Amino acid sequence: REAWAKRLAEASAAAKPKPAPDPAAKADSGADDADAEPKPEPEPAVDDGDARDASPAPVDDWNPKPFEVGDRVAARHPRVLNVNTGSILIVRGKRHLVQFDRIELGVEPVRDINIAHLPHHLDALLLEEEEKEREAAAAAA
Repeated sequence: REAWAKRLAEASAAAKPKPAPDPAAKADSGADDADAEPKPEPEPAVDDGDARDASPAPVDDWNPKPFEVGDRVAARHPRVLNVNTGSILIVRGKRHLVQFDRIELGVEPVRDINIAHLPHHLDALLLEEEEKEREAAAAAA
């Protein structure tokens, strides 16, 4: 933090335009340029907050979870250009092979920027599976 504050102070000091010297002030002082020492500019106060007050933000909120084989996703189909649900079959760099739930859409490679994790409450297949499990548990009890 101290290094950051120092760099910020140096950058803001360098960004400020220096005023042109006043010729009348030089004539009044009678000082010579060789004798005059440059006055250091006061560093601006940087309030970066108290380290104890700052709570580190969790990194998990910033970075999306990487895709894995079998993940349920919402993906934009490359030919039809609409968003449909599907499953990741192969993870390969920036393109992933997605099997779409609608049979007519088939299996297509989709860029990772066109894929999002499907929220659990919106996934119809998972909801159906959970409902079957609940019914089986109720029947067994």
